[in-house]
Amino acid sequence: MKIIFFLLIFLSVYDSFSQTGFRIRKLAELNQHNSSYSALWGYTAPNGREYAVLGCFSGTAFIDITDTNNIREVDFIPAPNPGGNGNNWREMKTYSHYAYIVSEDDNSNIQIADLRYLPDSVRYVGKFDLPGHSSTHSVSQSGAFLYLNGCNPGLSQGISIVDLTNPELPVLRGTWDDMYVHDSRIVNDTIWACNISDGRVTIINAVNKDNPITIRSWINLPQPNGPHNIAFSQSGDFAYVTDERTTPSAGKMKIWDVSDLNDINYIRSYNAFPFEKSVVHNVETYGNIAVTAYYSAGVQILDITNPSDPSLIGWYDTHPENNRTNYEGCWGVYMFSSGKIIASDRTRGLFVLMPDLTPPVSHLPKAKFIPGNLSAAKYDTLRLIDASDGIPQSWQWTVTGPENKTSSQKHPDLVFTQVGSYNVKLRVTNSFGSDSVNLLNAFQINPTQLNSFTVLNPVGNPFVTIITSPADTSKVLFNWRKSSADPNTVYKINFRKVQNNNEKTLLSSNNGLDTFALISKSMLDSIVQSFGMTGDSLVVSYKTKAFNETDSLFSSNSSLIIFKRNSVGIQNISQTIPAEYKLYDNYPNPFNPSTNIEFDIPENSSVSLNIYDVSGKLILQLLNDELSPGKYKYTLNGNNLNSGVYFIKFSSGQYTSVKKIVLLK
Repeated sequence: MKIIFFLLIFLSVYDSFSQTGFRIRKLAELNQHNSSYSALWGYTAPNGREYAVLGCFSGTAFIDITDTNNIREVDFIPAPNPGGNGNNWREMKTYSHYAYIVSEDDNSNIQIADLRYLPDSVRYVGKFDLPGHSSTHSVSQSGAFLYLNGCNPGLSQGISIVDLTNPELPVLRGTWDDMYVHDSRIVNDTIWACNISDGRVTIINAVNKDNPITIRSWINLPQPNGPHNIAFSQSGDFAYVTDERTTPSAGKMKIWDVSDLNDINYIRSYNAFPFEKSVVHNVETYGNIAVTAYYSAGVQILDITNPSDPSLIGWYDTHPENNRTNYEGCWGVYMFSSGKIIASDRTRGLFVLMPDLTPPVSHLPKAKFIPGNLSAAKYDTLRLIDASDGIPQSWQWTVTGPENKTSSQKHPDLVFTQVGSYNVKLRVTNSFGSDSVNLLNAFQINPTQLNSFTVLNPVGNPFVTIITSPADTSKVLFNWRKSSADPNTVYKINFRKVQNNNEKTLLSSNNGLDTFALISKSMLDSIVQSFGMTGDSLVVSYKTKAFNETDSLFSSNSSLIIFKRNSVGIQNISQTIPAEYKLYDNYPNPFNPSTNIEFDIPENSSVSLNIYDVSGKLILQLLNDELSPGKYKYTLNGNNLNSGVYFIKFSSGQYTSVKKIVLLK
């Protein structure tokens, strides 16, 4: 189910671009390299000028963000190996007037850039190769040390500590190899390592840089528990751990009480309001402010004055296309002492933002809005978000159109079933008074769209076999996923004979409204007969087709079914175990139109029963299956055969027997 947001918001935070935000203003957006982007970091020069260091697929960009009217890229360092897939992950940190850049690409090592000549240029010191080093997932920094996280196995997939005493000639010190480390934070010579693959956070004593030692580790519960990075409250007593997972639900930010390392306690999880489906990626803390990067939700700023219960200050959506649980959108964030925030978006590049950190004041409320229309589909959830000034205490929403709705919630979620244009009125109230805002044609509800869906059963690899019979009333389950949230979507099952255009369609259960159908084997038998089946088996393709008021859509996959037909059916007429294999004379013989063929098998066997004409040509394959011991009867229907002499050949194991039969019509 999609959630569509209609924003009632301060004009003071509105900008003319398609991206939207609350209490955050966009200063600039740069997509100069038109490629995939990854991490970023900030650098403040001794003269106070501010620079963004941005990871691009093709290298690293250095962007002067000091003058809000002249935000520009001033230099660029190419990737060591342009084009390699590992360039999708590029991370960096700064120390002194140097930037240290790593990536997942083979032989990327550590790139070192001297920033002292900015804004004129960046001096590329070179690529530094540590012994055994090739690639790195992320990098942390504390004092004159780098902490390389998740390097190639030749170095350490845990943490490698690098000494920057000589910033242009790094020296490898110790490594920690107990688990894979995705990212880490270093506080007072203590490493807090995020072991995303193990679902754990590990605390490591790194006072001795040559021999880091594990203090303790804990599981980042509750699920999903893929810890990506970690940051701390101002006191250091609370940790904020980001879960970079999409299943079974969107990863959230976990809050932990770490004041006592021997008694670490989970406090709660924080969601990205109002974008709860978005996956959190990174968090950075600055005093009582936390700045978080959520993929599809963008940037969120939180007040963590009460560190166990963050409150939302503002947000800016860098990825307005959707609020889905995926890895598209905002990657990283960084906040400068000036208050500017930089954010990297995987497809849009760099965002330079300015938040409004002024605490809201209660006064006579004022409801304002961004003018414009919004469209959604029937049965989508449409959320109305209040952002009125003056700290309202109550809300009254009135929506009128093809159907009318009211709500007293601050941010109501509404579902509409009627197509058409709708008007919105919001009245907000507090102790100072009230105010109202009206918007005509606020949004449009459209017919539902059909989404890609798949059949679930029956599905084989590559075939599934179904044995049918005219007298078999047992049923086969055919089911599939929904194509639409609209309960009036109709589904039809489509059978098509392979290598032929013959088709047959059936409505699903409940006159086509259910996502399943139980079809008797006798019905399936009549379907394969209608395809002109001449032998004992037929290959049929099965798909499902969805229909709404305006469109139709086939399932994205199909299933190949081998239908094996018993004209009357094979019967196990005795479970007494015979002493030997035997094919009996058929009866009646001659026959018209049917005859009974009986045989014995003394053990579990692969049995074949075939009909040949007088020239030795195979006419019918009646049976080719594994059977348990017993006496069996197969009734052959000769309706599709011409009069004449035929031969039954029975084979099982080393035994073979042939009998002559005569069909007289």
